[in-house]
Amino acid sequence: MGQIADYEYVLSDGSRIHVREYENAYEVHWDIRSPTVDPIGHLIYDSPHVLISILYGIAEGLDEYVSTKDCEKALTKAAIGAFAMYIGFKITELLMKTPCCY
Repeated sequence: MGQIADYEYVLSDGSRIHVREYENAYEVHWDIRSPTVDPIGHLIYDSPHVLISILYGIAEGLDEYVSTKDCEKALTKAAIGAFAMYIGFKITELLMKTPCCY
């Protein structure tokens, strides 16, 4: 089952305690920057994989636009590129958490 809810407690220094609620468990972690206080800082320090995905998508879109001057095609390629990169990061994360036999 997927995530049910998100909770956060923002501290005075802009960091936060982030809680994710699942059906049978909670996941708690500490973020250096809360996205509600400093979205760019949160991307840089706590979610660099999302930032890299966004930048990759922008690069793909710009490359397409320079080649074709087709704005719609460039935006589509940017979105697909960012999504594909993000999914790649998530799959890698999942594989790294999965026990494996050698």
